[in-house]
Amino acid sequence: MQLTVVHDVSVDIPPRRRPFSEEEHALEIYVILTLETCHDHRTQPSNIARIVGRDKNDFVPDAILGTLSEVAAILTIGPAARTCNSTLTLRLQSLAVVVWLLFREYFRSTAAQSLHAVRSYGHTGNVVRFADWCAQGGFVPPIVVRVADWFATFRVRFGVDARTALPDVFRHHRHFWPAYDAYVERQLEAERKRRAKVMKAPNLYACAASGCGIQAFKKGTLRQCGGDCPPETKPAYCSVECQAAHWNTHRFTCKEGVVEGPFKDDNDPDWEDIETFDIVVPWRDINFDESWTTKRGRELFIDIVNPSRARMGELLRVRSRTLNPTFLKWYDLMWASKRRAPFKKIGAGEELWD
Repeated sequence: MQLTVVHDVSVDIPPRRRPFSEEEHALEIYVILTLETCHDHRTQPSNIARIVGRDKNDFVPDAILGTLSEVAAILTIGPAARTCNSTLTLRLQSLAVVVWLLFREYFRSTAAQSLHAVRSYGHTGNVVRFADWCAQGGFVPPIVVRVADWFATFRVRFGVDARTALPDVFRHHRHFWPAYDAYVERQLEAERKRRAKVMKAPNLYACAASGCGIQAFKKGTLRQCGGDCPPETKPAYCSVECQAAHWNTHRFTCKEGVVEGPFKDDNDPDWEDIETFDIVVPWRDINFDESWTTKRGRELFIDIVNPSRARMGELLRVRSRTLNPTFLKWYDLMWASKRRAPFKKIGAGEELWD
């Protein structure tokens, strides 16, 4: 399998049995903003919702305003400006917040996905400038990566290199692209190591049910078959439902061991080949009240092919210790429907990952 860039997202959210209140919705937005702007992608907390939302009384909306209050001085005086009660970390986080706001505003302000629209947007230069200042300070939060990742798609999206198509934007910013290149290499190296480990015992790291897609990072996360099948091929499953679905295929090996020599296929249409038979599990019929596990436990993940034509071959890896396998598979199906939808224009859409 060809090595590809993997964008890794951890979604460890606590169970929710009722609609969000206004305060909880504000907290959710604050958590997302904090994750995108206040932590370097290399040192992301494993569960930011747990850190920020441990106690709703700890949530202070003014914290956002406090961060943004530093921005005015930074924009007027420059990246080296020092204001009262300001630290380097706070100034870099403030810049990242501005990058997030301006980048999001571009997609809100125009429906035109064209090179002309990018050039006409009044803050294109500011987005890159502030992201470059973050990288210069050794701070590369996810929003800086996202901005660079979007500009990197211009070759496919518009048929040009963003660096040459927007010379005034990129000419003086020497830290922006090296920071992104380091991110890409970091992701590729992590994926190389993961695949090398999986190749030693592939049956232990992926659910054996056909079409499931659920995988694990560690041995023992998935539940193995308890039968007498050979250890080197003993299948593992993410759920009881997947084990039941795969039983019609696996039961012959499990009960009788490995069969010596292949059977001769007589092409009888009244019989279904064991290798191709499987039960289709209706993942679409999901009960959202049962989307969460009963407790925070084993970490599972699913790889979702990015639906954008400008990002062919990229994967979105969604990992979670709280969402159950059925919900993760439903989420993959939702993205699959986007992949099958017709495109009016390459890369069209409002999503920042587009």
